[in-house]
Amino acid sequence: DEGCRDSVSRAVAVFRKPAINAGQDQVISKGYATQLSASGATDYWWEPIEGLSNSAIANPEARPLSSMTYIVYGKDSRGCENSD
Repeated sequence: DEGCRDSVSRAVAVFRKPAINAGQDQVISKGYATQLSASGATDYWWEPIEGLSNSAIANPEARPLSSMTYIVYGKDSRGCENSD
């Protein structure tokens, strides 16, 4: 009220998002399987989960019954997330 001032400073760490890579797009015939493979994170989850052997690993086997676009999400050791 009388012209006094105060300030506070705080250091902030900013981390890059992990570089998640699901590789090249793949085409398979109905009834066949393919191995998906992701890199760039410590934890993974794929969506949608239909047709996948395990949606919570980097390299699930995919055996979709129709055309499907899978997206892999990943989280690094700092908790930063990204997708491909």
